[in-house]
Amino acid sequence: MIDEILEVLSDGEWHDFNELARQTGVNVLKLDMFLTFLKEYDFGESGEFEKDFRVVRHFRIKTSLKKFLENIKAVEKAPR
Repeated sequence: MIDEILEVLSDGEWHDFNELARQTGVNVLKLDMFLTFLKEYDFGESGEFEKDFRVVRHFRIKTSLKKFLENIKAVEKAPR
C-alpha cells in the first residue's frame, strides 16, 4: 500500500485525493490515514482546489521527501 502511494506521489505534483485512491487501489480511509501521517510529520501538504465547480482535496509530498525517495531509488539501482 505505502509503496503504491509513494510511487504516485514521488513526482512532487499535486494529486486529487479521490484520483489517488482510484489510481493506487487503496481504501480511502487508509489513504487518508497515511496522508495525514505524512502531513503531521511535515512530509506532505494538502490543499483544496476548485475543479469543475466543486472543491477537490489535493495532496503532494514536500521536496525533502521527494529527494529522499529519489536517493533511495538511486541506491537500489546502483551496482553492488
